[in-house]
Amino acid sequence: MAVDTKSKTMTSEELSEQLDTLRQDMADMGRMLATMGASKARDAKAAVQDTAAHLKADGIHYAHVAGEKADEALDMVRRQPASSVAIAVGVGFLAGLVMGRR
Repeated sequence: MAVDTKSKTMTSEELSEQLDTLRQDMADMGRMLATMGASKARDAKAAVQDTAAHLKADGIHYAHVAGEKADEALDMVRRQPASSVAIAVGVGFLAGLVMGRR
């Protein structure tokens, strides 16, 4: 950037060179920001996929546990039907009291 120190004015050629440099710098910055954005998007996608995989595994595990507990409950009802009916009546009675007070 050659500036005339006496009059502090720039020639049109110098101004044009500076504008070209500025345009190139802005284009470079735009490309850099696009690259950074794409990188962050890839990182976020990987994190979401990892979390989804963990949640899926947890869901499968808990579904299996719930199935086992349901089987245990059915076995208990078959082994002790009278106790099971008494418990069901008691729970129903309590639920009716709670719901009736609302």
